[in-house]
Amino acid sequence: MATADATIRIVAEDKTADAFGKLDSRMGKAQATLSKFTKGLAAVGALAGLAKLGLDAIKSADEIQKLSVRLGASTEALSEYQHVADISGVSFTTLTMGLQRMTRRVAEAALGTGEAVKALEELGLSAADLNAMPLDVKFETIADSLNGLESDADKVRLAMKLFDSEGVALIQTMSEGSAGIQAMREEARALGISLSTDTANAAAAANDELAKLGTAFDGVLLALLPVIIPLVEGLAAGLMLVAAGLQKAIEWIAALKAPIDGMIQGFKDAGASAAEMKSQVVGSIGGMKDEAMDRVNSMVDGIKSRFRNMWDSISNRSIVPDMVKDVVGWFGVMKASSIRETEAMRKGVLKEAGKMGFSATGGITVSGQGNAGAVRTPSMRSSAIVAELRALRKDLANVVATPIVGAVTRGQLATAGAVRH
Repeated sequence: MATADATIRIVAEDKTADAFGKLDSRMGKAQATLSKFTKGLAAVGALAGLAKLGLDAIKSADEIQKLSVRLGASTEALSEYQHVADISGVSFTTLTMGLQRMTRRVAEAALGTGEAVKALEELGLSAADLNAMPLDVKFETIADSLNGLESDADKVRLAMKLFDSEGVALIQTMSEGSAGIQAMREEARALGISLSTDTANAAAAANDELAKLGTAFDGVLLALLPVIIPLVEGLAAGLMLVAAGLQKAIEWIAALKAPIDGMIQGFKDAGASAAEMKSQVVGSIGGMKDEAMDRVNSMVDGIKSRFRNMWDSISNRSIVPDMVKDVVGWFGVMKASSIRETEAMRKGVLKEAGKMGFSATGGITVSGQGNAGAVRTPSMRSSAIVAELRALRKDLANVVATPIVGAVTRGQLATAGAVRH
């Protein structure tokens, strides 16, 4: 048997490469644009951060410059003490407040008054000599004296006399005496955070200009107030209307809550009623089904019982013999009755035929003509009588045979049904 090989060549054309290439190109451009935008934001953020740092530095330098004027201390010493406060765990505000109270109480003690008189005597310090010293030297001299005390309680008590409530916190700043303070000040100078007087003055001037700029902006705002105020009032009125509308909407929604809750409850009740109705219907149908099944089962049992009885009768050979016996007996009665009726009818016919001159053999006797008893050919009238007798015999046969056939047929059907069961 010959066979043939077929080769099918499938050629596919990629029409998506160009589209995906364009998509990649666009995505690359979008990514580049986003990168530039991110770098721009980063640059703006960096500039903003630098600007904030610059403004904070100017503000800090301005505060030190003004504080140096109040305390009579150099800007270098105060800027270095700011680093000392940070390292020792004390806020610069606490340190400067303690230095301010120390300066006042030493000055009072130099006049022989105030709470610091006895405290300085216990420390072995001269109030007049301290009052003549610069602020940083005065503070470091007291630090050496307090650090020389053996009792921590005495340190706290005398520090409270000289620095008021800030004295307790400043004990940890003075814990290593003037040597420790000088070391931290040297570190500040090494870090370049020691603020000279010229720089502090320049920062103060710049901060003043910034304050003036802010005041100028305030002036512009004040000038625009006649225009802004009506806009603000209109905006406020609109917001009030919006608020009123929202309030009405809230009230309307709140008013709907009760009907909605009632509707929801109605649905829940309907669901419960439906479930209950379903349960009742299912129960009723189940009951009807059970009742119907009981009736069907009862009917089937009755039919089975009847056919079982019939089968018992058939198996015991009682139905067929009895039926045959009944048919034979009935047939015998019918036969005897038919014979009697036929015989009577025959006798009556012969009698009538004798009156009309017919003989029993079917001939006709003619009186006074020819020899006596001579037989002649039957006439037309005698032929009709014979035909009627034959039809009567046929009818009698049907009368007798039909009941017998019907009885036998019914018996056969009943027997066949019982056998099938």
